[in-house]
This record gives sequence, structure tokens and C-alpha cells, in this order.
Amino acid sequence: MADIRTQAKISYTVLGFLLLGSLTSCQPTQELPPDTGHTTTSFSNYRVVFDKNEEGHPASGGSLLYLNGELSLAFQKASDGDSGVQTSLTRSQDKGKTWSVPVAFGPPVETSETAFQACGFVGITGRGTTLASGIHNSSGIQTSGEGINWRPNTALIGRKPVGGPEFYWVRYPTGTFLGEQFVGQGLFTRTGRIVLAIWGSARKGENWQCGVILSDDDGKSWHYHQVGYAPDLALRDKPEEPIGYNEQTLFEAEDGTLISIIRGRQKLAQLVDRHPRETYFSRSVSTNDGETWSPPELTNLSGTGATGVGLTLPDGSLITAARIPHHVKPTWIQPPRPQQYGLHIARSFDLGRTWKSERFFQQDPSGLEFDNYYNAMNGQFIQLEEGHWMYAFGHFDVKRKLHRMLAFDLSWN
Repeated sequence: MADIRTQAKISYTVLGFLLLGSLTSCQPTQELPPDTGHTTTSFSNYRVVFDKNEEGHPASGGSLLYLNGELSLAFQKASDGDSGVQTSLTRSQDKGKTWSVPVAFGPPVETSETAFQACGFVGITGRGTTLASGIHNSSGIQTSGEGINWRPNTALIGRKPVGGPEFYWVRYPTGTFLGEQFVGQGLFTRTGRIVLAIWGSARKGENWQCGVILSDDDGKSWHYHQVGYAPDLALRDKPEEPIGYNEQTLFEAEDGTLISIIRGRQKLAQLVDRHPRETYFSRSVSTNDGETWSPPELTNLSGTGATGVGLTLPDGSLITAARIPHHVKPTWIQPPRPQQYGLHIARSFDLGRTWKSERFFQQDPSGLEFDNYYNAMNGQFIQLEEGHWMYAFGHFDVKRKLHRMLAFDLSWN
């Protein structure tokens, strides 16, 4: 078990949450299976859900919590861990039509001018505790040390017990779980266990690995379990640049099986013949509530930048959202517009082994074409009511100086 090292507490008025993560051939796009009672999805109300960039609150990425009729958004400007970047919180009483004045969110930062910190909600536990996670670096990742080659950091876990006015944060120093500890979102399983995704290098010079941290006491203590790790340094394109398994999209199937759809980098996630040089997601499963995981195997889904937690529909199929891949033309993914940028909603009917396209978003709500790979940032599904969800994602456009959140509604019958 990881020890609780230090605690900080923060008023509920700054309550908020996080965000700133076996293929043999590329087959033609799969057709929807014959009508055998499969759930029918509907997409609607595509909109700008938050934009206060001109007021000094850039939101190129964010995450959400919906509780007692209040929608909370924790957001920050996209960066590779720049100095002076931390998370802000805003709240809405009308499901995102209007928002409160943003405030700081997360444990206190002593050196806010130089530190990088990203915090955000995970969700509500079975005991009613609001759970958050995040990371902290005392100095910017890109402005000190070795940049992305080695980023040791402090993992953050925040808890606000049901009915409590304050949010309590625990800091887990580098080396508690991994050397680099990029902890993200996760699941509350039907057994009551909390499963959070985490990735990074265990030690300097090693490739990245991805895993989960598990808690059976409402988030008070945690233990690490590896999901995917390929130690071979020959997988790197450049000897000095780490690669490996990193961000995950987690699902829980109807029978309790946990599924991780994993982002990989460079040769680790490419086809055997290395052509085209596109990266594909891998798949790993756990049948014992996250204790052990199957070796990752490549799927037919290419892309990066996916949601942290996917949806399991009533028919057992899975829904994920990821950026349209860099080199989409040679793959089975066929966006309707000739340009290749935007968001790809994909669906699997075999627990994540293979995927088909469900929907594309290649413009903003006003019809402005996405013209950059990062126009559609990682997003999150959030439930608003039974059978009605919202997906929100960052719209990051350097050329037009756009840092805002877009969203659409997803429902089914």
C-alpha cells in the first residue's frame, strides 16, 4: 500500500477536477451488425459549452462532474507542462448555459509562477465521496530538467466525503507508484473497487508503462498493478526519447470484465510491416477486478488522444472517442470530409477487439473546419440523466487563438 505522506485541504468553494491519455491487417470499415436488438445511438445539440478565453480563462482541455443538478468544469490551457499553468474551476446550474467566475482548483501551490499542476474530478464513489486526481511538478516540465524524456512528478488524490465542506488532498511523491506518475480518470466497479489509470517510466531511461492504481477503502489507500509494459529500447525511433504504453480508456463490461484500450507510441503501436506509420490502440483485459491483465494486443482502431473512460451501452457494446489519426487514408477509417482532422466516435461489439465508425466531428458548431490535429483534444463522457450523456472536449486552435470547450449530447433507446 502507498503511504499517505502529506495532506492539504481546500474549501468546497474551489471544488473541481482534472485534466490537465491483435491486429494483423487494416480491414475495410465494419458494417453495423444486423438488427438483433443492438442499441441505437443518437447525437444532438453540438455546441460551444464553455468559452471565457477573452476574459483570461483559456480552456483547451477540461473534465466534468455532474452532481445534484450542478455541472462543474475543471479546465486549463493546453501545454506540455509549462511553468505557471494550474487548474481552474467553474460551475453551472443550467447544464452549461451559464457559468460562475472561475476560481483556482487543487491543493495549494507554493510556487504558482513556476509550478505545473493539473487536477480534476474522477467522480462519485459508492459511498458518496467526491474523488479527484492529478499531478504536480514544482517547475515546468518543458522549462526545466529533461523535458518529456524524464518527468518525475507527484501524484495527487483528493477526497471530499459526502456532506463534507472540504476537499482533502494526499500527495504521493515520485517513486510511490512509478517514477513518472501521470494519474488520470477511472472506474467505480460494481464490486465497489476504484480503478484509476496511471502511466509513466518507473525509472529514468526505461520505456513508459501503463497500469492502474486500485483502492478498496473509498480512495484512502492505493496499490499499483501493471497493465502494459514493453521494455525493449529498440522500439524507440530515437534512443534518447522514451516510448511505450501510456494513456488508457477504461471500460467495465456487463460481466465485470475490465477492458483497457491503450495508446502506444512509435514502433510499439505500429503494424508489423511499419507501413503506414500510424499508431493503433492496444487492448488488455482483467477478469479479477484489475489485479492482473492480459498482454496488450493491437486492435484495428488507429488514433491517439482518447477519452479516459468509455461507455458500455445497454446491448454490451462499447463507445470511445479519439482523435482522427495522422495518416487516416490508408486505414479503414473514412471521414466524410477530405481533410483528416477532428474527432472519431467508434464502437465495438466484441469487447474492444475490433471497432467501427459511429460518428465524426470535423467542424466546430458554427461550421468552422478543424485544420489541425489538436483541434479536438481529449474529452470526457458525463451522464446527465438515465440514457442521456454529454461528451465535452477541448477545442485548441493556436492559429485562431481558440481555447474553449465543445460538447454534444449522446442518447440511446
